[in-house]
Amino acid sequence: MNCKCYCFFQEVQADWVIIDERLGRRTAQAMNFPVKGTVGIMLAGCQAGLLSKTVALEAVVKLSQQGIRISSQVVAWFKAELDLLQDRCVIEPSKSLDGGALICAGKNSG
Repeated sequence: MNCKCYCFFQEVQADWVIIDERLGRRTAQAMNFPVKGTVGIMLAGCQAGLLSKTVALEAVVKLSQQGIRISSQVVAWFKAELDLLQDRCVIEPSKSLDGGALICAGKNSG
């Protein structure tokens, strides 16, 4: 990550700097930019009701199985954060013509 990127983030007042690379994360954090990586984006998707917990966890596991390095500490944090989320309605990808199905999960869904 270079100086031009950090200047751009500051100029547009980005909500997050999305970066997984360790040195880039440390640099961005030292410049007081809020940082999220791939797993953090998955969690944000769940918090926004765009991903189900199951889909997000399966995606993180699949990334790890395909050689993307995700530490066991990050996976444990992710699982703990998912456990704290309340169940909610999300759009699940499907093979239907409309591209997705509304899925409601939780005690009161029906």
